[in-house]
Amino acid sequence: MKHKALIPTDKSPSRLRTMYEARRRNLPPMGTRSRPAMLITAVFAMSLISILTSLTWVQRSDLDYLRDASSVKIMDNLKWDVNLPGRPTQKVDFLELAAISVSDLKGKPYTLTAIIPTAVIASIKPSVPEESIVLVLPAFAHQEAILQTTWTDRRHFASSEGLNIAFPPLVSNSEFQTVTLTLTPTNIQKTIINSSTNQIPMFFSGSIRYQRYNDFLLAKRVGSGKQLADIGRIVLALFSVLLFLFIDSSPECLGLGMFMSLKALGVVASQRWFPDAMFSPWVVAHLQTYFLGFADFMQLYFFTQLARLNKPRPMAWLAAGAMFGAIYSLGMGIQTLPGEFNWSHEIWRYRNILIGLGCLACALPVSALCLKDKHYHRAAALLLASTGVLVQVITPLIIDIPGVSDQLWYKTWYASFETLTPYVFALSTFINVSTLEKRVKTLTDNAINAKVMEQQLELAKAVQETFFKIPIMPPGVSLAISHRAEMYVSGDMIYSYHDKNSNAAIALICDVTGHGLHAALKASICSVICDSIWDVERLRQSDTNYSRLEILHDRASGFFAKTAVMPDLLAVVGCEVSLKEKQAIFYRANAVYPLLISKSSDGAWDMRLIIGDNVSVHKVQLTGHSFIVLFTDGLIDSSRTYKHFTDWLRSRLPQEQNLTAERLKELMLSFERWVETHDDRTMCVLEVA
Repeated sequence: MKHKALIPTDKSPSRLRTMYEARRRNLPPMGTRSRPAMLITAVFAMSLISILTSLTWVQRSDLDYLRDASSVKIMDNLKWDVNLPGRPTQKVDFLELAAISVSDLKGKPYTLTAIIPTAVIASIKPSVPEESIVLVLPAFAHQEAILQTTWTDRRHFASSEGLNIAFPPLVSNSEFQTVTLTLTPTNIQKTIINSSTNQIPMFFSGSIRYQRYNDFLLAKRVGSGKQLADIGRIVLALFSVLLFLFIDSSPECLGLGMFMSLKALGVVASQRWFPDAMFSPWVVAHLQTYFLGFADFMQLYFFTQLARLNKPRPMAWLAAGAMFGAIYSLGMGIQTLPGEFNWSHEIWRYRNILIGLGCLACALPVSALCLKDKHYHRAAALLLASTGVLVQVITPLIIDIPGVSDQLWYKTWYASFETLTPYVFALSTFINVSTLEKRVKTLTDNAINAKVMEQQLELAKAVQETFFKIPIMPPGVSLAISHRAEMYVSGDMIYSYHDKNSNAAIALICDVTGHGLHAALKASICSVICDSIWDVERLRQSDTNYSRLEILHDRASGFFAKTAVMPDLLAVVGCEVSLKEKQAIFYRANAVYPLLISKSSDGAWDMRLIIGDNVSVHKVQLTGHSFIVLFTDGLIDSSRTYKHFTDWLRSRLPQEQNLTAERLKELMLSFERWVETHDDRTMCVLEVA
């Protein structure tokens, strides 16, 4: 059902009620989740759990963080030549540097020299082919430092600067390279390194790994800062996905889970939390823009579901969102055009503004309608979600205004809204859907009602099976029946009777239209009519020219025609066997042809279908030991199935020496090519010896 765009009018409340009612009818039952949605959300859940698991790996020290990285070479066994004024040169390792005193130098410079194999530096290049290499020196205490290497220019460092330098991949014919560091100590400095505890020796690293190492150190100093907020996004995304999978199957929860998961993957890419060497820097950069664009598109889908503007079509939105993310990622990869036009910046701006305005266009008009119609909790949810997109719309509009982005009030506002936005979206969803307490109560009530209904159906099944009770038959006559209801009770009725007055055995099956309780009620009426004909013998004077099987069909069809708007099609197949004359009267109306199996004079089994006109009586003389088999179309669904079945049975009968009605029934049920018809399946075998 399609709905027009919501525009506030005087008729809004009635239109809103119509919208909610249409949405309620179109939604799947509570707890129903499509397989594609379950698969996608499960993949999101496993991805987020894997990322969180990798992020919770405990780093015991700064050195542990670097030790296993392929793009890092730690020079922890390196020997340093220490040249102090007025002292002989010393060759010491890194840990011994902390024991060397410089308190007597009184600010005089001294020199540290290290010899490094060129192969060590060159070995980093294969793991970081597109990055520069960074040389990081230990945290020597100094007032001023001068770094000189055989492959880079001289570099000066003040006391507050870290001793590191970036350079392109090294190409050299020399076997060794020299690093010379001239340090000027402070007047109060006592040692070269104040303490070697948790200090990092000299190392070479790819530029990206070095940046991540700095982020790691910064996070340790400031209590994780933005990383904690980003990890919070991942945790909240995982919670939203699990909420959909195990608790609430509403479209709002599905939209929230997909949108938050994609946003979390974008955060992971921006923080470069993927395993080392899993992706190249170029791929990571495109993954970041792809997931962020994809997530923004799914944010718009989330708002359409929160506002309940259209039917849930998550797969179609995911396909469109994946295409949008790919186009956005390609656009962000365009370099700055001539004339200093920053193409990627403008794409970023319009993406945020247009998606944000689209979300507000979904939420604000519907929230106004909800307020008019006194749906206060839904209005609150939509207004709360609207606040979550303010930073997405406002930031691109004012970020280029000179001086604004540097103001303290702007930084505070941006940090607050950016951090709280995911929680605002989640809270709006929790408000919009039914409360968990009410949902649990609904599910509990439904479970209780279903249990009561199941008990009633079991009782109805037991009552119906009493109608199938086989009466005591005379010697030489036996009956075996098989019945399987598609829905507890069925519209198939089996009737059998021994008429002592005429010494006749009767077996028949009635199949009424439909399944379940309403069909079972009509089948029970057929059973009552059968009793009135054979047991009570309530025959009319006009019935004498007809067989009792014809009378049954006529009375039952007439009754159903009076009680139904559209007359039901009643199928009847049965036989009345005169035991004295060994003659069988067959009757078939809209039913499967009966099957007659008889033993011939030479002891072989002969099998044939009793084929006659529809709604007609057919008399057959029985010869010797005979079996009459009646079916419903739940078993024999087509002539093809009947042909396969009779061919198979004909091949099996010669192996049966002492065949009985019960054994024949079991043999026929073992046929493996029965077709599942989703119908009641009934069979009756009458044996006349």
